[in-house]
Amino acid sequence: MNKTFLIIWLLLLLVITANAQKKRDFFTMVKGDSLAIFLTESTSANEVYNVYRKSDTGYVLLTKDKPIRAILNPADARIVLGSDWDFISKAVDSENEIEVVRQIRSKTFRGAILSLVSNNAAKVSGRWFVDRDIKQGSSYTYKIIFETMSGRIIDSLEKRVKAEQIIPNTPTDLELEGGNKQIKLEWNYPIWNGDFTDLGFTYNIYRKEGNGKFKKINENIIIRDDASTPEYDDLWLEEGVKYSYKVTISDPIGNESKASKVAEILLEDKTPPSIVSNVMAEAYQNGMQISWNMSTELDASGYNVYRSTSLQGTFKKINKILVPVDTPYYRDSTIAEKKQYFYTITALDKAGNEGKQSNPNSTYLEDNFPPDAPTNLTYKIVGNKVHFSWKDAKAKDIQGYNIYKSERAYGMKSRITLTPFKGNKYIDAGEEDKGFGYGAKFYYSVTTQDSSRNESDSLNIVVYVPDVEAPLPPVNFNVSSKGEFVFVDCGMSPSLDAASYILYKSESGMKEAKVTEFTEAPFQFIDTTIVKGKSYVYSVTVIDTAGNVSKTSVKDTVMFADYSPPPAPRNVKAKLVNGVVELKWVKSIDFDMAGYNVYRSDYPTGTFELLNKSIITDTTYTDNSGSKKYYYRIKAIDTSGNESKYDKTVSPK
Repeated sequence: MNKTFLIIWLLLLLVITANAQKKRDFFTMVKGDSLAIFLTESTSANEVYNVYRKSDTGYVLLTKDKPIRAILNPADARIVLGSDWDFISKAVDSENEIEVVRQIRSKTFRGAILSLVSNNAAKVSGRWFVDRDIKQGSSYTYKIIFETMSGRIIDSLEKRVKAEQIIPNTPTDLELEGGNKQIKLEWNYPIWNGDFTDLGFTYNIYRKEGNGKFKKINENIIIRDDASTPEYDDLWLEEGVKYSYKVTISDPIGNESKASKVAEILLEDKTPPSIVSNVMAEAYQNGMQISWNMSTELDASGYNVYRSTSLQGTFKKINKILVPVDTPYYRDSTIAEKKQYFYTITALDKAGNEGKQSNPNSTYLEDNFPPDAPTNLTYKIVGNKVHFSWKDAKAKDIQGYNIYKSERAYGMKSRITLTPFKGNKYIDAGEEDKGFGYGAKFYYSVTTQDSSRNESDSLNIVVYVPDVEAPLPPVNFNVSSKGEFVFVDCGMSPSLDAASYILYKSESGMKEAKVTEFTEAPFQFIDTTIVKGKSYVYSVTVIDTAGNVSKTSVKDTVMFADYSPPPAPRNVKAKLVNGVVELKWVKSIDFDMAGYNVYRSDYPTGTFELLNKSIITDTTYTDNSGSKKYYYRIKAIDTSGNESKYDKTVSPK
């Protein structure tokens, strides 16, 4: 801690020495139009202070919002410290918020150091104020008045300063030294000579990769330390990349020096990866699988596998291409059974450096592994017999194939080949070589057997003997007209493998067309796509699971008619004109209106007889033989012959 902050110690020592007879003091720093005032001593818990600047008319209060005071609440102080918390807590060696705030606000060297290192810490200690309305080159007189919380003045100080922005000196002699994935930086900076204008003490490190842009890389604060040569270690770098660096230094208000001359270095990789660990060898089907722990090297590029038939023998590389770094295993299929082998592994990095060989691991290969199964199993039915074919397994010691069959999807299958079948084509002709009946279904499996009687996983297939018999048409097929629609009622097909029912319809003399399809029966269907007065023929065919189509069901014909009468004519009037009776009424509204009928009677409750021989399409009628003694009624009639009720009985006036 003392070494790291040597320059600040000296600075504070001089400030205290120069002001031995005056307890309070401050010094200033300038950047742009801002002037920062830094108190050499933190304020007490029960005091505040106001800052004034002298003008032509007197002193002007700069702390208008409220006086400046230290932050006492630890939680509030941590918020103000923000990203500086980690650095400050490490500097005071405590994570306790109360202890950190106590150290920052203490009237000790450490408190002053922390406040200079961090503007946020200076705000917590109450040492920091910035006047943001100054002109560089001008001189200003500042007065600071210290008061108690109750407003009693306890102290004051006044000082005249010149607003000069002083840029820190530029770091020099930047040198780089490459290491294992890291670069060490060293540079020079003038030793502090007691001049208060020399306040640069936090270094900034900038780095550029290849042809990229410079970026600041130090997240933590690097303090100027005159006791030793400034340095910085840049870690976890990628080897084989050219890096460029430059260094600056900043003062507490943020004035940053010009950058040092840029230094460049190509970081070469000369360090081989570490030894691979936990090498294991396990026998697998027709070979050996070697596995190991993945390399933890950041620049690892892959692995080489070495094999020997004895521990003292020569280990030879057996992989033709580099084993990928993210797949730490290798399968060796070039070995013989019942023989011992030794394996070692090396790791390689991206620069081609190869690590030392791992400790050897040995294993003995026995044939306890089943061969691979055949593939591409297919069949076809020829004359009611099942002809199978498949693609041979890849195992080297295949003795033949076993074929199993069952009539159930689950349960044990019976082997139908007494000995392993040689070849990849087989015919199952059924019992007594008579083949199989139509619609039969069987479950077959084929396995590979090697010379050690190891048997592979089964390759399964379901065999269907095609069904060429057409299903029976449905029963109880009826069609009826319901006035506004046609109702279709269809029963089931007696065939158990019926899969769908197709409903057809045609007008008289026209080709039938599909209406809809059902997957189950019995079913009902309502057809509203019909026209009144027309005759329709309906029928159903059945399709089974094999795609066979039944004969057409019994066809049913229906004449679609309307059973709903139209509304009665209204406002019926009768008038005797020149010896004839003229009748008038209001038109009835209906979608299938055909016209009107006129009825006459001698009595209002008597029997009414139809006068018109054909349907009247107008809304008037003249009774040439009419007279005042007759009574009339008008009824509407539609295209289906439905006749309405009458609205009222009228007689001529």
